[in-house]
Amino acid sequence: MRATPEQTLRAPTRTETHGNVTRRADAGGGPVAFVQGWLRWGFEIVEALLDRIFGPAWNPLYQLGALGFFYYWVVAVSGIYVYILFDTGTTEAYDSVQYMTVDQWYLGGVMRSLHRYASDGMILMMVVHMLREFALDRYRGARWFTWVTGTPILWLVFVAGITG
Repeated sequence: MRATPEQTLRAPTRTETHGNVTRRADAGGGPVAFVQGWLRWGFEIVEALLDRIFGPAWNPLYQLGALGFFYYWVVAVSGIYVYILFDTGTTEAYDSVQYMTVDQWYLGGVMRSLHRYASDGMILMMVVHMLREFALDRYRGARWFTWVTGTPILWLVFVAGITG
């Protein structure tokens, strides 16, 4: 039987074990611990479901960083190809998109679609990865630097997505 978020937040001990992860418990409760409890509870349910479907070795929630990195390279390679064919002029931009989509649909349209959907996938993987690391309290201790550098990277990716 799984613990509810309210049970997870009661009487914190020195360390808590969730699956194969042992983490330091917060001394107080508070809103951060409350949100972490709900997120942890949700991730435990989804992980159990995905473990049954894919097995523990192929569970996508255990591979979020690798999936995000893979999507990054798909976006980089397809972005270079789209950049080669895209004309950034005020009047020529529409014509270059039409050329990629209609005249060169076999590669230009596919690469444009691949670029768009891979960038959406990368954003999704980054957000879920960040929420999971926060929920499992993996931003303390030796991992503080990756959290501090990962948060600005998320915002830079959002800006890159908006500006193209």
